[in-house]
Amino acid sequence: MVTMEDISIVLGVSINTVSKALNNKPDVSPKTRQKVLETAKKMGYVPNSLAKSLVTRSTGTIGIIVPSVRISIYTELVEAIMERAAKMNYSTFLAISVGEVGNEAAAIENLYQKRVDGMIVVPVDRHPAYHSSFRVFNLPLLYVLSDTDYDDSYFVGVNLRDCARLVTEHLYESGCRRIALLCSTCTGMKTDIETGFVETLREHGVEDPLQHVFQPSLSQMPQDAGFEVAQILDPCIDSYDGVVLEHEFLYFGLHELLDQHALSCPGDLLVAACAGCGRGRSLTSINIDPQQIGYDALSMLMDLIHYRNNVAEKKVVTAPKLTIRKSSRRPG
Repeated sequence: MVTMEDISIVLGVSINTVSKALNNKPDVSPKTRQKVLETAKKMGYVPNSLAKSLVTRSTGTIGIIVPSVRISIYTELVEAIMERAAKMNYSTFLAISVGEVGNEAAAIENLYQKRVDGMIVVPVDRHPAYHSSFRVFNLPLLYVLSDTDYDDSYFVGVNLRDCARLVTEHLYESGCRRIALLCSTCTGMKTDIETGFVETLREHGVEDPLQHVFQPSLSQMPQDAGFEVAQILDPCIDSYDGVVLEHEFLYFGLHELLDQHALSCPGDLLVAACAGCGRGRSLTSINIDPQQIGYDALSMLMDLIHYRNNVAEKKVVTAPKLTIRKSSRRPG
């Protein structure tokens, strides 16, 4: 392995000069810096990042944990974070929780052992058990999309409870009186959305609103969850005139169910989603920009890493905006 000492011998300069040139220190002439960089490249010099991290207490890495990468809202979020992190010379570790608390906890522990400088997490639960540990060890942790109930947590995203309330109220205003909520247990968004939905139904005098919440019995991939939850809804589909979806991917299963019953959207059933999925959104849904959320999240995490708790705002919440499309418009 080529060392800085090897480079210094070849060039006839001190190790200190080589170190300053490689680390872009100001007190080295441009000519000398160029010679050092060219020689290092020719000799195949690779910086010892581990030794550097022991001195700086930084590994130049961050961790990202999401429930899935098959839902485009998560895919776009991860891509935005990775793209911007690379431009900042940060490497990223990605872990998938599949919406399971145990998987998320295991991923947290694994990333901690890799000595990442900070983590961005879409939490499965509103009370993650690992939260207090991060506060004790002062390791920067930022939640995105779905927040927790901890007042001292850092968060970037939308208020999903408000998203569900906005979507459900829209269906009421469109004439729906029997509304179901279809959820997927493989995402970290379900809890807040269910809360907003239930609150809105209660405000409209619906007794036992939880009986109108449908979800798969087990964690599934997004497309599979849509088909399974549609089967659960099957026996009582005729009793509903409106459906709120946690996210647009669940519509694949619902669409097949409607075909089986010779029903149509929006002719027989109005449908709206709490989270659109990608640029090709086709349903009435909340406008969520995962790319911008990713950029904002990384920016806040960098502030937490470099300045610790000295950030302007702990929670950056974007107000939800509903885009109304054909799926929730009554024909005629």
